[in-house]
Amino acid sequence: MRRMRSYKIFAILLIIGMLMTAVAPLTTQAQSAEQQGSVTVDPQVTQEIQENGSTSYWIDFKEKPDLSKANSMNWSERGWFVYEQLSKTANSSQKNVVNYLSGSNVKFQSYWIKNTILVQSSGLNVLNGLLSFAEIEAIR
Repeated sequence: MRRMRSYKIFAILLIIGMLMTAVAPLTTQAQSAEQQGSVTVDPQVTQEIQENGSTSYWIDFKEKPDLSKANSMNWSERGWFVYEQLSKTANSSQKNVVNYLSGSNVKFQSYWIKNTILVQSSGLNVLNGLLSFAEIEAIR
C-alpha cells in the first residue's frame, strides 16, 4: 500500500514538472542562461532583449593562445608570432559561432586580437542558440 502511494506521488510530481517545463515562457531560458553550462550571460543583455526585443553584445571565447615562446624572440619575430597565434586561435575557436551567426542572418564583427565577436543586434532565439557552444566563455 505504501509503495503504491509513493509511486502515485512520484508520478504526480513528474507530471507537474513536465507541465511546468512545457509552459515556461521563452524568456525564462535566457534568464536562466547564467546558470547553464559554462557560458556566463550578463543580466543586462537579457534585460535589454526583454525590453527592446533585441540588443548588441560581445561574445568572449575560452581559448587563449600560448604566447610564452614570444619572450625569447627578437622584436620582429615576436610581432609576427603573436599575430599568427592570436589570429589562428580566433579563427579556430570562432569558426562554429561565425557559421551559426551567418546562418541566422545576424550582423557581427570578429576581433582576433582579443578572440571576441561583437554582435550588432540579435533577439532571444539567437542568444539562446549561442548557449550551446562550448567554446563560448561569456556573453556581455
